[in-house]
Amino acid sequence: MCKVDKESEEYFTYLKSCFNNLMKELKFEQIGRNMYDSLKAVKFPQHQFEIWPGFESALLNREGGIYLNIEPCHKIIRFESAKEYMATIEDRAASKGYDERTEITRVLVGSTVVTRYNNKTYRITGVDFDHNPKMEINVGGKMTSLLDYYKQKYNETIIDHS
Repeated sequence: MCKVDKESEEYFTYLKSCFNNLMKELKFEQIGRNMYDSLKAVKFPQHQFEIWPGFESALLNREGGIYLNIEPCHKIIRFESAKEYMATIEDRAASKGYDERTEITRVLVGSTVVTRYNNKTYRITGVDFDHNPKMEINVGGKMTSLLDYYKQKYNETIIDHS
C-alpha cells in the first residue's frame, strides 16, 4: 500500500470537487457512478428508446501523482415507464396464454430503472402485486401514503393509483 501525504490528499479532494462541479456546469447527469450527456442522446423513436453517451471516471491518488482515468460508456433509456412496460407484458402474456404476473416478474426482476424525478438508478429485486400508491409507509415515525410521500419529497404527483 502506498502512502500519500496530507498536502497531496487535500489537492486530490480539491481536484475531485472541481471535476464534479465541471460536470454539473456541462449539464452531465449522474446515474449511478457514471456521467451522461442527455442533451446528446441519440433517439430511436421507432424502438422507443434513446442512447445517452457518457463516461465513467476514476480520480486516483497514487504515490506517483494524481491520475484521471476516463472510460466511455453508454446508457440505453427506454421511453416507456415501468408501468407502461408492464402493460405491454400483460398484453403479450394474455395473447400467448402465459400467467401475466409470472411473466412480469421474470422480465423485470434484475433489470435497472432510472427514476425521472431524481435520475437515480434502482435494480428491481421483486414485484409486489398486492400494494398500490395508497399504501402507507413509516416515514420518521409517522405513517404516510406513498402518494403523499412522493408529493412531499419529490414534488411529484402519482396519477395512477392502481
